[in-house]
Amino acid sequence: MSQKSSRLNHFDDRDLVLVGAQEHAVAQLPQLPARIKPTYLYADGPVKLEAHGFKIIDDLDGIRSLRNPFILIARSPSPATPGPLSLIVENLRRLGVEYEHIDHLVKGAVINTGLMKRMKKESSIDASGNCVRIGAKTSDKFFITFRRNGQCNSVALDDTHIMSKVQIDFYGSDANVTIGSGTTFVSTFIDVGHRGSVSIGQDCMFSHGIVLGQTDQHPIFDAASGKRINYGKPIAIGNHVWVGRDAMLLGGFGIGDGGIVGARSVTSSRFRSNVVIAGSPAAELRQGVTWARDTLASEQIDHVDQCEDKMGVHWLQQNAPS
Repeated sequence: MSQKSSRLNHFDDRDLVLVGAQEHAVAQLPQLPARIKPTYLYADGPVKLEAHGFKIIDDLDGIRSLRNPFILIARSPSPATPGPLSLIVENLRRLGVEYEHIDHLVKGAVINTGLMKRMKKESSIDASGNCVRIGAKTSDKFFITFRRNGQCNSVALDDTHIMSKVQIDFYGSDANVTIGSGTTFVSTFIDVGHRGSVSIGQDCMFSHGIVLGQTDQHPIFDAASGKRINYGKPIAIGNHVWVGRDAMLLGGFGIGDGGIVGARSVTSSRFRSNVVIAGSPAAELRQGVTWARDTLASEQIDHVDQCEDKMGVHWLQQNAPS
């Protein structure tokens, strides 16, 4: 079975168990896709779902007797009241059974890496085979949405830091987003189209209000021939790239290691490593540069050797001709 088929069939031929039968379960249960319908219920408190005809499981250990069980946790995901959710996760991990929060499986779900981390999950797969994988130190401020019934999209997020928020929206199927370790964001919006690709390397630095628009979201046609002319192209950002405030990077954009993208730049072009680009449309302004994360609180930095951040020099050495 291919990886795509395996992800699409992830919930087939399994005994699905709902854990939690209070207000959160009542609200979310009708929003589940048709292929995810739990048969069993572990109530974990007063039952408010009597009309659904679940088979009742009296204790979590009874899950072991089921056929390839999968658990849908329907407790409130609020970080303000983590106790009940943490206890359920601890017990399910002890039993060695697979589980997911119901909020990540309903129609139109927003996958939040913060909830994944509170659930102690390294990956999340929904009913349409969309998959999100995170690292041990991935920020909890990624919010991922799979729109328009998209299937088999993939997100791989390494160890990152976000000050405000990164929103990733998929508009189609079979697309992917990868973000390397050490990359930091203030706020960024990433839109990915059908079979699109956005890759961001290691140790990049993104400022405020940045948009990565891999898809135009609407078709454009040549007036004479009627043929479409705006098929999506990948976005590829190398390692140790600094992207300035309000930049808009469109499908086809690429830049090599050590590059700098000026504030409010707009571009769909490709650029080499260690260059400064800026403008609308962006153009190359300078070659042979590197940069550091050190803050210019004074004028005491006159040479790269004085910087605490050595990653710029590291990537220069990595790319130096042998």
